[in-house]
Amino acid sequence: MAKFKLRRYRFIIEDTSRLQKVASLRISRVRLIATLAMGVALCAGAGAMLVALTPVKRSVPGFMTGSDRDATLAALTRIDSVARTLKANQAYIDNLAVILDEDRVPTDSASAGTLINPMPIDSLSTATRREQAFVAKIDEREKYNLNVLAPLAAENMIFADPAQGAIPAAESRRSRLLKIIVPVGQGIDAVMDGRVIERAYDAADASYSVLVQGKHGFLVRYSHLDTPLADTGDPVLAGQRLAVRKTARKTHTKYVGIEMWREGTPLVPGEYLYKPHHEAAAPIEAPRGK
Repeated sequence: MAKFKLRRYRFIIEDTSRLQKVASLRISRVRLIATLAMGVALCAGAGAMLVALTPVKRSVPGFMTGSDRDATLAALTRIDSVARTLKANQAYIDNLAVILDEDRVPTDSASAGTLINPMPIDSLSTATRREQAFVAKIDEREKYNLNVLAPLAAENMIFADPAQGAIPAAESRRSRLLKIIVPVGQGIDAVMDGRVIERAYDAADASYSVLVQGKHGFLVRYSHLDTPLADTGDPVLAGQRLAVRKTARKTHTKYVGIEMWREGTPLVPGEYLYKPHHEAAAPIEAPRGK
């Protein structure tokens, strides 16, 4: 039966000048490896304790205490806010410099604005629990007004015809934007009494839009109009002429758009301005005799 023998190493230190043995050490391979491993572990532990328990840790790259980290984050936040403010102020100064330039071409006002990057979403504070509870309470309280009272009030209103001989586009009857085809030379009339609160010009479409505020919280916008006959602040009556459809040009849209709201709730104009005709009631028969 073969015997397993451990290999041993002997370390000898000799003084060659005197031919004397100074020290001698005999150790096995396993003990040598264990001794080296223990020495490495002790050195690593001593180094970790030295860094953790002494001021030497401040010289370690990337080390930062809690207070230093908070101060750094606060400083970076202030720097970002200052940078955005400076960018907005510089954009305002650039716009003024372009507008006040006497040598600029009058038609280049569209390029006077300087684009500013929007604020990142993560920089905006979210709604608190009290704010969310308040919004939910208001939504619950106004649910009946928005879902029931607004359509009911519109049902009880009598609206005037927006244009004589106009044809509503079939695909827009159930849309929030009602498109009506108005013949050339035909006028566009107000559908209810109110006051013009906005008159805007769309350069891209070469047309105007008129916003009329009516009673009971109704709001009507007429878009894709030629030059309106009413200006901001003018009162209008139901059936009053707002604009006249002139000769069609390539820059004009072929339809007139109508949008309606009541107290901020969007309505479907086609359901109120072009109600379907009710079917005639069936004749009542006289009771038959026996």
